[in-house]
Amino acid sequence: MENLLLVEGLDDIHAISQLLNTHGLTRLRDSKDRSIHPLKLFFEDRPLNIDHVANEDDVVAKFESILEFANRCPKVVGLVLDFDAPTETQANNRDVGVMEAIRRLQDKGCRWNLPNKFTVLSDTGFIADPTGVDTPRIGVWLMPNNRDRGMLETFLQGLISESRSDLLDYARRSTDTAKEKYQAPFLPVHRDKAVVHTFLAWMDKPGRPFGQSFQNGSFDAKSAPACQFVEWMKMLFRNTDGTL
Repeated sequence: MENLLLVEGLDDIHAISQLLNTHGLTRLRDSKDRSIHPLKLFFEDRPLNIDHVANEDDVVAKFESILEFANRCPKVVGLVLDFDAPTETQANNRDVGVMEAIRRLQDKGCRWNLPNKFTVLSDTGFIADPTGVDTPRIGVWLMPNNRDRGMLETFLQGLISESRSDLLDYARRSTDTAKEKYQAPFLPVHRDKAVVHTFLAWMDKPGRPFGQSFQNGSFDAKSAPACQFVEWMKMLFRNTDGTL
């Protein structure tokens, strides 16, 4: 099977694939295939599928079930999740949920080079190399930066250029005013989503999807947060013999 990056939704697929494309790291395996179920790419000339799970609450479970049958799963499996819980009713403990899934997999025979006490939180992203032949390399990135709470849209705010920082601040203030003064019905946990979509509504050709917003310069693919995520991808999906 091809290497796999598992994400939460279609927005993640569009944003991540376009970010990687802007860095010149990916191309479609079949130029005529525009399907994103999954999106089939060459990442640095190695096959990579980027796929999502219909119900975002099931992403960690899907990650675990793929890895449970290690001899039939990809050589490398990556997981990208929002660090904030999808709804206000859920505890913000997604890092703990992922670590518990990895421990259960170890109990079932998967073998990674991990200390007894480990965390998936790291400035450079989490990567665990296997110690057994049938166990794939795994990686985890919790948006926005694998350290602070947030989501894809928090990450994307960090990719907005300094020249538009005043406009971004105004989008934040406008979003807060809409919530506080006019009772805008978005959940507080989704504030960053509202901010980003407000900001994009003021661009030339308003409301473009995240992927296209890399193409028109709304997001800077070469910004520090973007490059940090790209470096994690390159390290995770490097050749299984260790070469890049």
